Amino acid sequence: MRGASFQRSSRKVANDYFDSTSLLRGYEKVLYHWTTVFWAVIPADRSDCLISFMSYVRTDMPSTPSKASSEAKKKSRTVRAGLQFPVGRIQRQLKKGRYAERIGSGGPIYLAAVMEYLIAEILELAGNAAQDNRKSRITPHHVMLAVRNDEELSKLFSDATFAQGGVIPNIHSSLLPAKHRATDED
Repeated sequence: MRGASFQRSSRKVANDYFDSTSLLRGYEKVLYHWTTVFWAVIPADRSDCLISFMSYVRTDMPSTPSKASSEAKKKSRTVRAGLQFPVGRIQRQLKKGRYAERIGSGGPIYLAAVMEYLIAEILELAGNAAQDNRKSRITPHHVMLAVRNDEELSKLFSDATFAQGGVIPNIHSSLLPAKHRATDED
């Protein structure tokens, strides 16, 4: 007796849901859980509706509410600033380093831009140094030569030691052989 009333009520619920023309997203979870009940109770002529409804629920309707597809995806601050260096990672390191109590929103972006500019400048000069030595690979020695031969970068990195950098090639003038003077004795 009890089973028959349950079948009738679930059939009524199934027919009500399938007869409505619009399904609300909020009911998606409820409808998904009811599909197993619907499968057993729904009449044979409605089974094709149930199958298409189940595939619609499982594929087309997300389990969590999502933004419309027309809205753009979230962009990182690095992309919005047009940089290559990671702004979020720099902000995390600034917070972790306890350089200040609070870090402004523009600070990590500015620091990332400055770091990117300095690295690009150093790499350009190091690439030129590698080409001057007829090498296709930039080594730490080329980076050291690039920094030490540039006046501003040399001043900025005056206390820095470059690992595997070697030394700047320099021969003291007193060690060079004396030049012969070309005299005109004509």
